[in-house]
Amino acid sequence: MATGRYNYLTASVQSVKPRILSRTFEKVFKYTKDLAGTNPIVVSLPNPEPCTYGPHVDVTQARVAYGRWGIPLLIKDLESEDPDVVSKAINTLADLIHNPEKTFEAIRHNIVEHVAELMLDEEQEVRERCASIVTTIASQGVGREAIIDNEVLIDNLKELMMDDADDVRLRAGEALEMICRSVDGASALLDADILTSILDDLQDEYNDDVMLLLLRTLEHLLGEEHAATEAVGVGVIDVLWQALDHRRPDVVAMTASCVAAVLATAAGKEDAETRDYFMMSVARGLRSQDRNVLTKTITALQFFSVHVQPRKELLDLGVLPKMVQLATNPVDKELQIAAIKVATNLAEVPEGRSYLLRRHITELEHMGGLEDEAVARHAATLVRVIRWKP
Repeated sequence: MATGRYNYLTASVQSVKPRILSRTFEKVFKYTKDLAGTNPIVVSLPNPEPCTYGPHVDVTQARVAYGRWGIPLLIKDLESEDPDVVSKAINTLADLIHNPEKTFEAIRHNIVEHVAELMLDEEQEVRERCASIVTTIASQGVGREAIIDNEVLIDNLKELMMDDADDVRLRAGEALEMICRSVDGASALLDADILTSILDDLQDEYNDDVMLLLLRTLEHLLGEEHAATEAVGVGVIDVLWQALDHRRPDVVAMTASCVAAVLATAAGKEDAETRDYFMMSVARGLRSQDRNVLTKTITALQFFSVHVQPRKELLDLGVLPKMVQLATNPVDKELQIAAIKVATNLAEVPEGRSYLLRRHITELEHMGGLEDEAVARHAATLVRVIRWKP
């Protein structure tokens, strides 16, 4: 096995001794650095350990773009009928557009349109790289505008979410999640009927990482009230109910966050209150040892416990002692405040008020964390509700 500074390059050439190759590379690096300021420009290798491209791409023959014709030539290569030429060009572009200046130049030369056409290419590597390019472009303001104006690209992204290759779906999920981080991007995806596609994909997806990306995208979209109401109409409650039983805590936490967004709307509360099994599934998150799962679950229960009937059902499920335990624990401020809010809602019910007044009023009046203004304010509200008399 080749060893030394240039082990990647020496391992690629088996017919020459590694020591000879290493000396050659040393001379090349020194020569290119000496000529860096000359005209014409000589592009030096910035790192002796180059990026590892796809299995069918020879890095020693990768296209290098520099000068004012660099990007246009690479864009032109994307139109080639030779799959190797297309693969090399798409790999080089994927690296170049991390530079915002290169992104702007590539957009001027219609890279978005070319990538949209290649997203359904027969080669898995090309599809994957195209989705990665969309993610990078969408992370920049000028690129995000170009993407949301291209309906073909968004439709092709939806197609990639049903790709047979896990890596392709993962990259497509990253692209969708990046696009919908902005208000305009989320609106464009909603106009493309992305909600129905995401809910369908969530039911069929078996890759945990892809599922997590879909849930993050859904959480962004549900930030729009009309989107949450629309999601209720297409069965989001049933989809989230299935996801609540997932084995990964981060997936369960993200699902609970989506549940909270749905329950924040009147349509979401009304639909969820007709499903006893759904409330029980959400409440099961209180058994988790993961703090993030607990926080997101209790946040969802805040919206569940707004109306009288759900409050009584939560009391029947025995969640109040857990709320007291978390409310008096100052380790996590966000978790503590969320628990205090749920306890306050449940104290509005006579049974809940009686239980807290009889067993925990002293503990709640002297809970830890009262030096924090937000905690003290919510705790005072809880005590006032408990001690209220008709």
